Amino acid sequence: MKQIQVLPLVVVPLNVALPVEQQAVHWMKHLIWTQRYFAERLNGDTFRLASEQPTIVTLRRPLSFYKGLKKGEAATYWTAELLDHFKLNRFDCPYTFCCLVMNPEERWPIGGGRSINGGINRGGGMLVMSSFALDKLPNFQSTLRHEIAHTVGLPHVDVYGYDMKTTRSLMAYNTMHQTNRFRESKTPARLIPEDVRALALADSVFPNTRFDVKTDLPSGYELFPRVITLPAMKIPGRPDYGPTFSTPSGEDSGSRITNLNQRFIPSSEGPGVTFDKRNMWASKKQPSGKVVVNVEFPFEVTLTSFKIHSEHSGQYNRASALACRRSVGGASRTVADSPLTDADDQVDFSAATSQLWRLTLQAGKSGKVCLRGLQFFNGQSAISRHLCRIAGKRLLRSE
Repeated sequence: MKQIQVLPLVVVPLNVALPVEQQAVHWMKHLIWTQRYFAERLNGDTFRLASEQPTIVTLRRPLSFYKGLKKGEAATYWTAELLDHFKLNRFDCPYTFCCLVMNPEERWPIGGGRSINGGINRGGGMLVMSSFALDKLPNFQSTLRHEIAHTVGLPHVDVYGYDMKTTRSLMAYNTMHQTNRFRESKTPARLIPEDVRALALADSVFPNTRFDVKTDLPSGYELFPRVITLPAMKIPGRPDYGPTFSTPSGEDSGSRITNLNQRFIPSSEGPGVTFDKRNMWASKKQPSGKVVVNVEFPFEVTLTSFKIHSEHSGQYNRASALACRRSVGGASRTVADSPLTDADDQVDFSAATSQLWRLTLQAGKSGKVCLRGLQFFNGQSAISRHLCRIAGKRLLRSE
């Protein structure tokens, strides 16, 4: 798997002064301290820095242009400019762009961080902080730690039901965690189990971090049952992150076909009913038993196999066969037609290239199919497949 490295940058809007040497030195000192913070809490595992000195990039427009955009839009413009500058796209970017934005007059931009493609392990990230904050605000370091975690895909803890002001998590806004320039807080932020679980999934950034509910949970701790991450960025002039899914076969029980573009694939096994409308898709009953899923990538991709994750609760709505056709120059051609013998089954075929793919799944007696996820492969290289271990079980999940 390609490792994502943190690339230290100083981005300079037009008509704004370049950084002085001390600012570059302090910026790197803070990044190295943040690197150490994670290493101390993850048994030595931490992110990699792509360089020992920051790279200076001059932006295309003056500061006033970016400030005039809607809230949050400036970072999307900077992401587009940096991808162009380094001749990258959102799908192959090997960096978290860690940007010190030169603005000596005020604390803008407010610190922020995002994974470019949303989810976890879907590629690079984007982080912005102002030079004003570096020079003037004592809690710069504690903010930087929080924003780095956002670039990996971690959300605020309130999505798990925890209080943002009092929870000891790095992903809260607890003032007890604030550093004082280069002095540590007396009560530094912790990585709570939900944080560590997410970082363990991010093996493109933290390759050696593991999480096991049997050994890593404090006694009596009630772990939130699912991982929640941030959505993909909308980048001006760039395609949205894909693939996208649609269906003529309906959406049952409150589920959505878009759930197939998810960050992990739940197990099909019980005990009890495991159907989750937030993480699975169930079709409406089809009289013919034919359930159709249309898959569109942002560009043409070459595939050699699919992995189909159907069924829930160990017994309901499994797909028994897959037929696939691809669109080529307006025509439709068969790629695969194969039985499925397991709830998690792989179908291999000769290499085929297309942007649009039509999957037809054969339902059982219920006339319905439940999908927990789809994966796409080119040879041994998975377009959306990573493995980790949680509670001693192998968990399949998408990028």
